[in-house]
Amino acid sequence: MINAVILNYVTFVYFASFMLYLLMMVMGKEVFGRLATGVTSLGLIGHTTAIALRWIESYQLGIGHAPLSNLYESLIFFAWTLVLLYLLIEWRVCPD
Repeated sequence: MINAVILNYVTFVYFASFMLYLLMMVMGKEVFGRLATGVTSLGLIGHTTAIALRWIESYQLGIGHAPLSNLYESLIFFAWTLVLLYLLIEWRVCPD
């Protein structure tokens, strides 16, 4: 279950991103915000990889379903969707 390990690491990546956004708000330096957006993007890539691996693993087990069949998978997908939407809005508002 490598996908669970990846999701554990992604949790810490998202926490690091949160800390960088917090530093941006407290210190007023835009560089922390840009760095946090980059870290969030890396987290999204890892998150996407974990979801894809979970989907592939379900087919290898003979179950063959999209990773939305239980509460755990649904919450992972919901979190992935929130991060994706945030980044799409962020890139549209600040296209630098």
